[in-house]
Amino acid sequence: MQCPVCTRQLTPKLSLETTLYSCPNGCGLWFAAGTLPRYLKSLVKSERIKPTSTRLFQRRHVERVSQDENTSRKCPECQNRLQSLNYGYDSNVWIERCPICTGFWADRGKVTQLARHFKSDPKIVAAGQILAQEAKQKQRLPDSPQFTDMGLSLLPIPILPTGTDEECERVPWVTISLITLCCIVYLYQWQVCQDGEAFINRYAFVPAHVWSIHQITSLFLHHNVWHLIGHMVFLWFLGRNVEDRLGWLRFLGLYFFGAMAANLLTGWATPSLNINCIGASGAIAGIMGAYLILFPLTWMDVGIGEFNIKTPAIIFLLGWFAFQIYNGLFTDHTSTTAISWFSQVGGFVGGLLFAMLFRNYDQREVCYEQE
Repeated sequence: MQCPVCTRQLTPKLSLETTLYSCPNGCGLWFAAGTLPRYLKSLVKSERIKPTSTRLFQRRHVERVSQDENTSRKCPECQNRLQSLNYGYDSNVWIERCPICTGFWADRGKVTQLARHFKSDPKIVAAGQILAQEAKQKQRLPDSPQFTDMGLSLLPIPILPTGTDEECERVPWVTISLITLCCIVYLYQWQVCQDGEAFINRYAFVPAHVWSIHQITSLFLHHNVWHLIGHMVFLWFLGRNVEDRLGWLRFLGLYFFGAMAANLLTGWATPSLNINCIGASGAIAGIMGAYLILFPLTWMDVGIGEFNIKTPAIIFLLGWFAFQIYNGLFTDHTSTTAISWFSQVGGFVGGLLFAMLFRNYDQREVCYEQE
C-alpha cells in the first residue's frame, strides 16, 4: 500500500494491540476498516494522552459541510478517492475516509488530537466517583411512612452521571438557577426554620389533593443533603445540554411539564394516599426522557458505586426506565416506593412527549443563523 500523500510504501506496525500503517516520511497513518475506533479507545485509556481543558461555558463552533468532500488523495487499499470528514461530528479534527473499504487516513498529529478530544476530564470523573462513594456510605433517607422522597432510583447503590461528551455552547442559566433555588430552599428548610418537617408538611405534594400549588413547591424540598445532591447531579449533567438545545424558555416549560406529568400519574394511580411527596425527581425524569430523544447517541460517563463506565445515553436512559417499570410491577401500589415509581415513569414519559414536539428544533442553529 502506498501513502496517499507522498506515494511511498506504507509500513505496518503494531501499536496498542492494533495493526496500523505508517508513512516512512511521517505524512500520517492509515487505519484499515474498524481499526481506528479501537485504536482511539486504547489511546484514550493510556497515559500517553492528556485531556483537553474543560470548556463547559465556552461556545464551541462545529465545523460542518452539507456532505463529505472528495479529496485528490487515493485510498491505499482500493485507490478510490478519499472523502474528508469531521470525525465524531464535533471534534473539528478533519481526517479522510474511503467510502468503499471504510478505512481512515489521518495526517500527522491528527490521531493525537482526536484522542485528546475524546478523553474525559479526570477532575470531573474523580469528583463523580467520590460523590457516588460517599452517597453509598452516608445516604440514609427517612423510613417514616408519612414521607416519600420520590427518589430517582430504588437501586441499592447510587448510579449517577458524571459527565457527557455533549458540550454547552451557552451558559445554562436556567439550570444554574434551578440548582441555586433548590439549595437556598434546602438551607432555609433545615437551617433557618425551627421545624424542617413542619415546613415539608406545609409545602409537600399529596396525591389525594392533586390540583394544588404544592405540585410546584414540592419540587424544591429535599429530605437531606444527599437527597439534594443526587437530584442536582442529574439536573446539572443532563439539564444543561437539554437547555442548550431547546433554549431557556422551552427548557423551563419541559421542567415543569415533566413535574406535572409525574404528579398527575401519581394522583391517578394513588388517589387516596395522604403521603407527603417531595423532591425534583419527576421534573428530572422529564429531562431524562427529553435527553433520550434529543441526544440518544451521546456518550455518558456514569458512576456506579465506586466504578465509572462510559455508555451511550440511550442505553443508560432506557435501562434506567426499564428498571422503574420492573420495580413497579413488583411493588405494592399503596406503598411509598410505588409513588416514587409512578412519579418517575410519569415524568419520563412526559419528557419524551415534550421533546418529540421540538425534536427538529435546535436553538444552537438559530444562534448560528443570527450571527
